[in-house]
Amino acid sequence: TMRKLEMREVETGYCDFCKEKASHLKKCAICKREMCGRGGYSEHSAYGMEVYRYGDANRLVSSHICKECVDKSLTITVGELFEGILGPTPIQL
Repeated sequence: TMRKLEMREVETGYCDFCKEKASHLKKCAICKREMCGRGGYSEHSAYGMEVYRYGDANRLVSSHICKECVDKSLTITVGELFEGILGPTPIQL
């Protein structure tokens, strides 16, 4: 059997924390800086969060919060956190 391989461009970028080139980057939900997946994201990320829909278990949102934002003693509400996850601008701490 022959398989057809699809060749496509993979967008790469640079991690805002370690400055390494990476093909998979996640943005911090608070500061919006991009972080690479070093150590399964544990190198730069302090928290990870996923939100699923009840009816069909469809994942709606996946987000991370960087260690630097957590170190700033977060005093935001859950609503403000969701706005940060879903919105394009950083949360003002």
